[in-house]
Amino acid sequence: MINHTQNSLLERAPAPEDFGTPGRSSRTGMLALDGAVGLLVKANAIAAEDLREAEEISADMGLTLQNVLVRSHFIDSRSMEAAQSAQNLIDSKRLCEWIAVQALKDVCHQGVSFESALGKLGWGNHNSSAQPYEW
Repeated sequence: MINHTQNSLLERAPAPEDFGTPGRSSRTGMLALDGAVGLLVKANAIAAEDLREAEEISADMGLTLQNVLVRSHFIDSRSMEAAQSAQNLIDSKRLCEWIAVQALKDVCHQGVSFESALGKLGWGNHNSSAQPYEW
C-alpha cells in the first residue's frame, strides 16, 4: 500500500523517460530482476528495502519498476541510464556482465560517467565498434 509520502514524492518528481517494462517470472509472479535493474542490484546500487518498496509502488500504481526507482530517488537517472546502456551492450554481446557490473559500481558509488568507468576497466572507444563476443 502506498502512503501519502510516497504518493507525493512520485507526484513531485519529474517524470523521466520510460526505462522499459519489467518482466515477471511465470513461476513466482515476482518481478524478474534481469536487465538494467538486475545489473544495478548486482552492483549493490539499490538497497534491498528500497527495491521491495519500489516493487510495491510499481505494482500498486502500474508504473515500471525503473521509473519508480528513479522517481522515488532510490537511484538517480544517470545511473539508470548507464545500466540501460550496459544492458544494451550485453545484449549485443559487446560487453560481458562482469565488466558492466564493475563499471556500474563506479558510476553509482563514485559518480563517474559510464564511459569513464568502462575506460578505467580497459574497455575503451576502440571496443565500441568491435565484433560481438563469441559465447
